[in-house]
Parts: sequence; C-alpha cells; structure tokens
Amino acid sequence: MSIPKFVTQQELADFLGCGIATIQRKQRSGILPKSRTKIGVPFSEAVTAFYAEKFENQSRRDDRPSLEDEVGTSLEAEKLRLTSAQADAQELKNEQTRRDVVPYAFLTFVLANVSPEVGSILKTLPLNMRRLHPEIPEPAMATLDREVARAANTISRVDERLEDRIIDYIRDNPA
Repeated sequence: MSIPKFVTQQELADFLGCGIATIQRKQRSGILPKSRTKIGVPFSEAVTAFYAEKFENQSRRDDRPSLEDEVGTSLEAEKLRLTSAQADAQELKNEQTRRDVVPYAFLTFVLANVSPEVGSILKTLPLNMRRLHPEIPEPAMATLDREVARAANTISRVDERLEDRIIDYIRDNPA
C-alpha cells in the first residue's frame, strides 16, 4: 500500500474518521494545511497536524503530564507513527528511483571494492616510473614514493571513514 502525497478533503476526513466539516474548520483555523494545489491536501502533513492537535487537546482535558507520555500508549499515535514511517519510506524509495540517493550499504560495497584496486595501482606507480624513466633524479623519486604511499594509505581507509564523511556532508548541506 502506497501513501498518497495529496488527498481530497473527503478522503482525508474518511481516513481520520471525522466529517468534511471538521476538516474545513481545522483548515480555516490553521490547524490543518490548506490545499496547495488543485489535486488536494498534503496527506502526511495533514495527518500529523490533526493528531498532534488532537493529542494536545486530550492532554489539556485529561490534565496528563505531556504529549509525549500520551503518544507512547495511544493507538492513534501508533497509527500516526506508522503513517509517517510509511510516507518516509515511500519518499526514500522515490528518491532511489529518481537516482537522487543510493543505499549506504551499496556505497560502502563499491568503495570497499574499488579502493584496493586504486591502492594497488598507486603502489606500482613508483616502480614503473623508475623502470620507464631512469633519468628522473633520486630525490624526485623519493618524493614520489612518499606521496604515492600517502595516497595509497588514504584510499585504503576510505570505506572506514565513509560514515564520518556522510555526517559531515549532511551537516554542511542541510536539505
């Protein structure tokens, strides 16, 4: 079952178990989002807002400690959590289909397989340079050896540091 991105007011009312008048009243008061397009109301946003407002009202009426305590035991809260999780999963699936994102496991797999190949090429580079170009002075070759060794070490650890790089990327490029 896929979660729709937009629904009509009637579909939203049916899903939430209330009347269309309730949906319209909550939209007028700013609790629920209004239709952004001719195709309907943003489904996930509307469901989240509806239940959040409902739990806040329930919490005030019952004089319960907090919304978080209420959410932990409520069937409606579980329904909201599942709906939100399904919407998130569908959005991720859509991003993968559009090739905007790739699974972390795949990225790690590719880098773990490519880095040894690149490291091997880098390690043979100084020997090939000595053999093909004996006229290169020894101090230059020693510098080449050091720099190639640094590059090979870096590429061999790329899959180990991938998670840190992803965290840095997410921090520096918020969605």
